[in-house]
Amino acid sequence: MKKVSPKSQTRVVEQDLRGQFFVDGTARMVMEGLEGRVSPQLHQMMTAMLLGFNDDMQLEIANDLLDFACQHIVHTTGCPTADALLVTCYGWIAEEQGFTLRVKSLESEIKKVMTTTDILFQQLMEMEGLRLVAYKDAAGVPTIGYGHTKGVRMGDRITEFWARELLREDISDAEWQVKELGVARTEGQLDALTSFVFNLGIEALERSTLLKVIRGGGSRRAITHEFKRWVYAGGQRLRGLERRREWEARRFFE
Repeated sequence: MKKVSPKSQTRVVEQDLRGQFFVDGTARMVMEGLEGRVSPQLHQMMTAMLLGFNDDMQLEIANDLLDFACQHIVHTTGCPTADALLVTCYGWIAEEQGFTLRVKSLESEIKKVMTTTDILFQQLMEMEGLRLVAYKDAAGVPTIGYGHTKGVRMGDRITEFWARELLREDISDAEWQVKELGVARTEGQLDALTSFVFNLGIEALERSTLLKVIRGGGSRRAITHEFKRWVYAGGQRLRGLERRREWEARRFFE
């Protein structure tokens, strides 16, 4: 019987695997294509492994398996069977999947306990300033205490104690709205975005390019640029808003 070299065996396995994967297909098609060509136990395990990923991730993983197998397994283990290769590949997927789940779990726990800091509280007191009698802010909105606007009418009065209490409530409301967006990963980011929402409202953040850039993993320069665009009130550029946005941009990266 003619002896086949390891190099030739490698080519045969690579070609066999390429026949099993539909590079332009979906992950489901890949699994259907493999059915009957690998052991039933392996096929069941492979299908189950992909369930924890979204559709785009499934397709990306399915399309990458062959390259991963050929580059990192075939040439380092000699020439195992197709089943051995795929078991190894899906072992790698399981590790990635487990890591992803652990990270998500950790992020979830962090979000539960993470709150805005006293740094934000002190900063807002400084930026807003204390007014014990209702007044109209730069946008013409009746305001009192430390920038409190909800239910305020001209002529209202307040004590310093209640001004602080209202500020805590306003920060808490804005913080909850920011947490719902799921983009704040650190206390600094939570402080910065809560300050933004405290000042401009959650609707402004939700429709902003700033939020899109943050979600897209934008650079520090890009995020800072987006913060600094929000410096107008009543059609005028205000130095107070410039200082606020500068602080928020710095705090976001602390």
